[in-house]
Parts: sequence; C-alpha cells; structure tokens
Amino acid sequence: GVLGTGPGGRILRKDVEGLRTRQGLERVGDAAAAGIAPAARGADQVVPFTRMRQAIARRLGESKREIPHFYLFQDVDMEEAAAWRQAFNQEHGTRVSVTDLVVQAVARSLREQPRMNAHVEPDRLVVRAAVNVGVATAVEDGLMVPVIPEADRLELVALSRRLKGLAEEARQGRLDPAVRGTFTVTSLGMYGTQAFLPIINPPECGILGVGAIEARVAAVGAMIGLRQRMTLTLACDHRAVNGAEAAEFLARIRRHLENDFRVA
Repeated sequence: GVLGTGPGGRILRKDVEGLRTRQGLERVGDAAAAGIAPAARGADQVVPFTRMRQAIARRLGESKREIPHFYLFQDVDMEEAAAWRQAFNQEHGTRVSVTDLVVQAVARSLREQPRMNAHVEPDRLVVRAAVNVGVATAVEDGLMVPVIPEADRLELVALSRRLKGLAEEARQGRLDPAVRGTFTVTSLGMYGTQAFLPIINPPECGILGVGAIEARVAAVGAMIGLRQRMTLTLACDHRAVNGAEAAEFLARIRRHLENDFRVA
C-alpha cells in the first residue's frame, strides 16, 4: 500500500515514514479497499496429545534416553528383487510389496542369527524362541506395530496377507496387545525417503529402517550403469549387540534380498 516516489516508482525512506501521516494512512486505506490489504493472522492452534501420542512420546523418549543406540547402513541391489516381484504379482494376481520381501528376509536372518531375536532386560538378554516380526504402521494421529507371529515359518504370500490384515486391524484399533514382537521393521520408502535413523522399540534389541528403491549409478561388472538400489539402516542396542554381530546380521538381510528373489 505504499506509493513510491523514487525513480521508476521505487519506495524511499520518506515514503515509508509517510505512513505515520494522515496522507500515508489514506494511501493504505485505498490499497485495502482495492484488495491489497495484508492477510489477517489467525490464532495459534493448540493440539492436545492423544493417549496414543502420550504413549509414543513416553516409550520412545525412554528408548532414546536409556538405550545406547548405534547405527549401521547397507546399500542393497534390488534390481533382481524388483523384477521378480513384478513378475510374481502379474503371474499370481497378488500384491506382494517391497515391505513383504524385506520382512521375509529379516525373519530368515533372525532364524539364522537368533541373538538378534532377543529382548533386553536390566541384567540379561533373553533370546526368544519364536521369530515375531513387528512392522511399524501409521494410523490416525499415531503409530502402531502389528506383529506377525512366527514370521520365519510363513511363505511369502501368506506373510503378505497376514501383514495386510494386521495393518487393517491396527487402523481399526483391534490389535491383540498380548502378541509381543522380537524385532521391528519400519519403512518410509513409499514417501521417497532415502534413509533415516529409527528408534528401537524396547525391549527389542534392534530395528531396521527401510528406505526407497531408486535408480542409482553403480558398478555393473566392469562397467558403470543404473541399478535399482535401496538403503537399509539397522539400529542396535549396544548393551546387547556389538558392531560385528550387527554387521553380520545386516549382511545376511542384504544377501537374502539380493539372492532369494531372482527371475529365472
């Protein structure tokens, strides 16, 4: 609403100071009448935490304060797995997701390296006999972790159906709280996130963060080309797991994803 009196209509200091005069206020009024008035600023919005948000804040705050997290990163070549998944879904009329492939690879790796399939207590590590993989699922105003009991015993299609059913139960608030997970998978790949640092879900000793599959420049034999690649981030509780154990576990997951899903 300020009329500039400088060369080419530029606004000068005296033009701004002129707003304090009657003439300046009239100019502002004219501008407002023409629809140029600054937008009104509304009041701050206060959003109380729901009981779910309070529980999330309490548990994850406790996790970050008390658990000595350390993180490992691994790039996985998903070229074969992505092609296999597309062909498999077309042939069988299914909707197997990338998360399903990752959960199966994690379940198999936990069965092979059971020390990662454990709960951490104040003075001991309890290695669980059953491989119960939880999958973090976004729900209205929160996050829940439906658990697939004995995930290592399920074939891929059965695992996929079970996970979809549990995700729907989570959104409807019908999950059975008695089923406890032994390891958690969380994915933000569907949002295009390359990598992130997940927070351990106590009393578990680890959690796997799954990033997006994207075309990246990589070595292809002796040449350079584009490959479908994905970054995994493993967070571990250093009270229960050392670096070498965690690295071996992450390498197992990578080998399963790169070798178990090959197009014939």
